[in-house]
Amino acid sequence: MRLDELAADPAGLTNPFSSLYEIVFQLTMRVVGATEIANDREAVAKMLHQYELVEESGTPFFVMFPWIPTPSRFRRLWGGTQIYMTFDKWVNDRRKTGRREQDPMQFLMDRGESTKEIIEFVIGALFAGQLNSGINAAWMVLFLARSPEWLAASKREIAAVADRYAPDKSQSLPDRLAQVPLEAWEGGFPVAEACLRESIRFVAPGALMRKNISGGPITLPDGNVIPKDFFATYHIGDVHYNPSIYPDPDTYDPGRYVNLDGTPVASPQGVNKPDSDRNYQFIGWGAARHPCLGMRFAKMEMNVILAFWLAYFDYEVVKPATGMPMPDKQALAASKPKEEIVVRYWKAGTEKPKA
Repeated sequence: MRLDELAADPAGLTNPFSSLYEIVFQLTMRVVGATEIANDREAVAKMLHQYELVEESGTPFFVMFPWIPTPSRFRRLWGGTQIYMTFDKWVNDRRKTGRREQDPMQFLMDRGESTKEIIEFVIGALFAGQLNSGINAAWMVLFLARSPEWLAASKREIAAVADRYAPDKSQSLPDRLAQVPLEAWEGGFPVAEACLRESIRFVAPGALMRKNISGGPITLPDGNVIPKDFFATYHIGDVHYNPSIYPDPDTYDPGRYVNLDGTPVASPQGVNKPDSDRNYQFIGWGAARHPCLGMRFAKMEMNVILAFWLAYFDYEVVKPATGMPMPDKQALAASKPKEEIVVRYWKAGTEKPKA
């Protein structure tokens, strides 16, 4: 397990936007991809690099002018080709040898899908599941390091869930968490979900883009017209950083949604009210006809990652030494901080080592 490898590192230093990001990629690969890759750390790292070559080219310029031959376009083509060839290799190997695995790629093979259709699905699902989740996992750990009361509340919640489902305290907390059933991971962590929700509010302030491919102009209720083949954009930060919805919006505060004991607050902020003229006060998971199809898995994945991280480690942010890095409010999607981030970690419940 990747956390065991981190625990064995005597330096005890990591950038969560690298280590946790890779963990999310490996988990996502296991859920939507191929076992051969998910079980191989070297293969995971290699494909993550290829994935980042493709992801980094997803700029507004590329979206609007995809035919212009820029250097990022060639990097995207190279990375995408390498990903395709990797999956093609494993699909053909299974078909040739008759070897089977219990994973989504095998399910699609058993349905008789073509190699092209299998690879397109797996790559599409992988890209949909990685970027926001991988970056949000790291931001959440970073935010909690600077929010001690919510960090303590998260630890109490994790211990309480372990006590409920695996009360034998002669076992380690990670071993006890491994016995927690699926339904608890999905619905038993209200503090963790509030921390994630607030992280998403912070980290996803960029723009949503939709191209009008209807074949004609579209007239909006306010009278504005989106011409054929033009883009409509919406800046999420207009909602997520709106002080009339979220007072003091630049402050990370899961208490907008739950109390420290996980019970709902009387008047939660940013609650979507379908019958209101301000019915989309939180759009981190999409809204209306375009909600996130992977929301259920993403929430569970974040609960698992945060719980095991806190079960393994106590930690502090050592770089930057003060202040809190802020996400790029102009980015199209979740983004890593521009500053270098270094977290010092040590075994949970033990004395902090000297720097």
